[in-house]
Amino acid sequence: MKLHIDIVGGARAGQRVTLDAVDRPIRFGRHPDNDVAFDAERDRDASGRHAELRIDGGQLWLYDLGSANGTRMNGKTVSKVAVPPGSEIEFGNNGPKVRVSYEGAGPLIPATIVNPNAPPPRPGTLAAGGKVGSRTVALMIEQALARARREPERLRLLVVALAGLLVFTVAGVVVAYRLRPPSDVALRREMVKVMEQQRAASDGQRAELQKRLDELTGKLSHAGGKHGGAEIARANRAAIWLVAVHSPSGQEEGFCSAFAVADDRLLTNAHCVAAAEDLRKRGGQIVVVQNGDAKVRRTVERMRRVRGFIPGGGVISPDVGWLKVDGKLPARVALAAAVEYQALGSGDPMFTYGFPGRLADVNAPEATFVEGVVGRITSLDGRAGDPKELRLIQHSAFTSGGTSGSPIFNTAGHVVAVNTGGYVDKSRALAGYNFGMRIDLAEELLSEADE
Repeated sequence: MKLHIDIVGGARAGQRVTLDAVDRPIRFGRHPDNDVAFDAERDRDASGRHAELRIDGGQLWLYDLGSANGTRMNGKTVSKVAVPPGSEIEFGNNGPKVRVSYEGAGPLIPATIVNPNAPPPRPGTLAAGGKVGSRTVALMIEQALARARREPERLRLLVVALAGLLVFTVAGVVVAYRLRPPSDVALRREMVKVMEQQRAASDGQRAELQKRLDELTGKLSHAGGKHGGAEIARANRAAIWLVAVHSPSGQEEGFCSAFAVADDRLLTNAHCVAAAEDLRKRGGQIVVVQNGDAKVRRTVERMRRVRGFIPGGGVISPDVGWLKVDGKLPARVALAAAVEYQALGSGDPMFTYGFPGRLADVNAPEATFVEGVVGRITSLDGRAGDPKELRLIQHSAFTSGGTSGSPIFNTAGHVVAVNTGGYVDKSRALAGYNFGMRIDLAEELLSEADE
């Protein structure tokens, strides 16, 4: 089976790439090591490692790899979607575009080879590769011993010996499985190591480490862990909002994310509230637009930011705020309990859900759901210590200006932090070194009197 990729938009329009589609993922982006590499200078809307095509269950799938400007198939923004022949995929808003077609009979992946003349397995036997539980082992031993009682002494000893060998074999398999962590756990451990290396690396080294982190992030999205990220996104879709300004000239522009925590209240960052206050002073009206439905919007009546917030970004200070709207919100997120956010540790999975950069479009508000891992958890000034003070959660998920104020979920689908921004060193952002404010900071602000 051959996969044909025709570039129909962008700097390299007119080119065709033909690949085998069964061996490995097919990657797209501006970096030259992609299978389909766009022009690094002229196709700026595409990310370095933007998306990939992958075979899963006999079907061709498209995955967005946490790109800055999103991926669209046949005009619709997607994160993961099946790809029928003839589909057109666009990488970023007005970015390069390709048309995908494939040919060849049968499924896209080889079928399992079996012997059609082999007899079916007898009841009580194990299929190749089947899992053996303790109850099954006990039943097998009991059956073997029962048979041994009807056999001569020599045969009885042989059967007992074989039963003991079976027990040790199964125990060895179980121990080996537990000592060898699942693939997603190993990937997350490796990502934490890379993130730690970034802290002390030079500019040139950081570029190489970010490349490695991008590769690990792509692998993590396909590792098959028990995260339930898709279910978390579905459950919270209507609780995510785009914060926007309606200017006196009639123009509207999104600039931050927020999420509903009460009937009329949304959480976001203090620096988003500060920006909204400034825009209001200039005559703008602050509104919020619901994720997935541009027609559902609310006017922001009041706003407040946490005490101790220091504008300007020179130091990391408490950075949470709330927005009060003029009507009832249709859905809200679930905030994590103290035992959940205090139990977070390096390597734990996490998810952000917000509006990155150019996707902060009031006419098509479609938030991006991104998976990452927790790197470090410290106090706001970077120290370790009392768990009650460890409120700065470093993570690897993609962030940009528009994702400020988006929720950070744990694997239970509860919000553990408010996504805030990235570290800056000598006026340069450290790629892949992002952080959020633990949710108890916001809870304290919400508990204060509504002055």
